[in-house]
Amino acid sequence: MMKDYITQEHTTTYLENVTLSKRALKVAETLSDSGFLKLRQVASGLIVETGSYIGGVKLDSANIVIRPKFTSDRMLFKMFAYSLELEDITFLDDYVDFPATKGWITDLLVMCLVKEIDNILLKGLLRRYKEQEENLTSLRGKIDFNRLAGQYARGAVSIPCRFEGFSTDILENRILLATLNLVFSWLSSPPLLSRVSYLIELLSEEARSDFPLDRMFEDLERKEDRLGNYYRRALYLCHLIYQATAFTFRGNGIADYQAFLFDMNSLFEKFIYRILKDCAPFDYQIKYQKGIGGYYESGGKRSSSLIPDFQTYYHNQRVCVADAKYKLYEDRRVDSVDLYQLTAYKLAGNTEDVVIYYPAQNKFSSYYELRGSEGKELLRIRVVGIPLTDILEQINDKGAIKKSARRWIWGELLNCKYIDTRKDEIKINM
Repeated sequence: MMKDYITQEHTTTYLENVTLSKRALKVAETLSDSGFLKLRQVASGLIVETGSYIGGVKLDSANIVIRPKFTSDRMLFKMFAYSLELEDITFLDDYVDFPATKGWITDLLVMCLVKEIDNILLKGLLRRYKEQEENLTSLRGKIDFNRLAGQYARGAVSIPCRFEGFSTDILENRILLATLNLVFSWLSSPPLLSRVSYLIELLSEEARSDFPLDRMFEDLERKEDRLGNYYRRALYLCHLIYQATAFTFRGNGIADYQAFLFDMNSLFEKFIYRILKDCAPFDYQIKYQKGIGGYYESGGKRSSSLIPDFQTYYHNQRVCVADAKYKLYEDRRVDSVDLYQLTAYKLAGNTEDVVIYYPAQNKFSSYYELRGSEGKELLRIRVVGIPLTDILEQINDKGAIKKSARRWIWGELLNCKYIDTRKDEIKINM
């Protein structure tokens, strides 16, 4: 019988009397090498070291559930809906009373996907013309003369034709169906299981799912167009689910062990990007994960370019470069590698302000100084603790920040410079 063990992100937990088989130890090695979490077998149990990934791993008789530290479940659900730009967050209570174990984070993501598929069905499944080949009793499209010659010799009466058919059996609908099939075994909420079963049955009548998801996502990246724009959020959720479900053990011959691991660092980045974008005053522009212009060079060869998480522009002039680091500041403080990274951004971007955003229980602001040999300040990096709960409380049920709170969030909680264009003066919260 599988037993649930609950732990949290960025912690070390000891599970007494848990022993893994040789095959499960291979899974543990894969997880450790990939950086998702570390599992170490000792004589009396299992040591679990977690990072920024939340979700679950099923190993032998142990189901290890990793939950976030920072906030309540309700606030986490709101953070998902806001960060992923879902239209309405009131549905979060519709289908699932989220369990603390088993399919917890999976239920949340799939419920978001179900809502998006419902919206798609209201508008109608996307159809496209696609080339088909079929033997017909009357001519349609073009005759396939090569096939016709072979059939004529056998006395066939139908005509092999190649034509364009208007079909729902297209890439986007195949991805929806394949994702629901992929994640079905992870769900634990009866209402959600029932809803997903219905959608699988419905979509199975419209599209096939016998194609590898990884290949379908590659095709989607090459072929995506504006016709299917109302699928955008649903397909993004499909990709998140696919990454969390399928990437861990692919090709290792140990597919009977399951993992669903979602990276909260990525969600935190998207959350900060959206609040910066939503709360920025007029004439500000926020760029997300765009190259800053510099690059590394070794042996005359260029390597990776510098890509900060956020760049803030005022009247087309870059005024701030920032990174988001998803680790509780109260627990971890600032790592030296983060300071080195922001220093590189400062030098390459030639910008006045550099910031590191951390999640925090309460708002705070601090700074680190780089000084020369004579004690002169060469660089200052600001560190801002983002009180997630305070910000999430200002998001309404339609997934938007209340207008009355935007300036307060920008100046007080994000600790950003506010330029009042009416008075032409700069106000700095430090």
